[in-house]
Amino acid sequence: MTFAVSTNWGQVRGAKKGDYIYIYLAKPYSAILYKCQITNINIPYKFENENLKITKAMEMKVLERYGEKEYPFSKLKEYGVNFFRGSVKMPTGLRKEMNAN
Repeated sequence: MTFAVSTNWGQVRGAKKGDYIYIYLAKPYSAILYKCQITNINIPYKFENENLKITKAMEMKVLERYGEKEYPFSKLKEYGVNFFRGSVKMPTGLRKEMNAN
């Protein structure tokens, strides 16, 4: 399913225009739910709390919305993803599977 939605997100290190970003949402979903593509980077943005400081944002276009059971954490573990703490590099096998579907 394709969406015409764009959103701003805290910029991740090494992000480049055209890169793909997969969004994992924790509980109650615990699954990858979105595939996005970066459309703009280095957007000035200020946010800070006791856990997080954001100074740059990136704009992303939502390309796909996955079902909650398509890429749950249990499936990600099969590809060696054991935790999420910020951005995580997508394992090649998982990326190939997601792009084949």
